[in-house]
Amino acid sequence: MLADSGWKDENGYPPSPYEDLHTRDEIRLGELVKEKYHTDYYIVDRFPAAARPFYTIPDPEDPKTTISFDLFLRGQEILTGGQHIHEAHVLEEQVKAQGVDPSSMEDYTDPLRSSSTCGCRYWTGEIYHVNAVVGQYSHRFSSPSRSQESVREGARSTASSPRR
Repeated sequence: MLADSGWKDENGYPPSPYEDLHTRDEIRLGELVKEKYHTDYYIVDRFPAAARPFYTIPDPEDPKTTISFDLFLRGQEILTGGQHIHEAHVLEEQVKAQGVDPSSMEDYTDPLRSSSTCGCRYWTGEIYHVNAVVGQYSHRFSSPSRSQESVREGARSTASSPRR
């Protein structure tokens, strides 16, 4: 959808299906989804293998992509996940293919030999969800770990900048 719209990156290139989306791309995609489907939520799946952790299962139809997804709200990622490799020997092959010594990963692979594990995981960054709901595209201004003074200072420094 992004490529079909004629979207180009900062260097004038169309988006590649084998590279991760950048923030600017995600925001534009959110605008396109809103225009076409009249919704703020959307899911992107089959992310490039280069943009996902080594333990994410490659897509059997296209090993350059993975069985993974991101859930977006108004162009802001609020949840990410994917199917994890849950067989030790498959994970060791994946690690070897990336030039890593499998013995260095034994703390990760050994538990897979002795138990049945769920092959799917997800992560939700609550702060990202809050940011999207309130229309804030930077955690710098809404993170609870920042002091109110630093938040006010950051808001003043960007007051003349248009929100993305």
